[in-house]
Amino acid sequence: MYVYRIPKFNEELSKIQELSSRVDNLCSQLETMSYLDAKARFKKLHLYLKRKEGNFRLIARILKIEREPILCFLKVYNRGEPDYKHFLEAIKQHTELFNELQLKPELSGWLAKEKLINKTSQLSLSLLPDNLRI
Repeated sequence: MYVYRIPKFNEELSKIQELSSRVDNLCSQLETMSYLDAKARFKKLHLYLKRKEGNFRLIARILKIEREPILCFLKVYNRGEPDYKHFLEAIKQHTELFNELQLKPELSGWLAKEKLINKTSQLSLSLLPDNLRI
């Protein structure tokens, strides 16, 4: 599964040292999973997905670009903070809270680069002799 972290999410994450490495590990694991397995790691909240990491809440959403599901990390909240409580109330109206429609062009470009990287690494691997492959 493709995993994308919006710049604002990364900015928030960089301020929380103890969470940053856990999210990096989580993203690495999610990238190797199927759509359903990755989705099962989160609790569904209307249009969004939530994952608890200690006292933090990771908010994500799966968006489809060119029929490819992309898990997009959108926001980090502290448990119980007023903005998180506001988010929990606002999602009941089924509104898009993080301008996901504006994110789609950015995701299209990112996905094209990721596919090219994957294709290049697969090509490199296929050029290796069998005894050098892991």
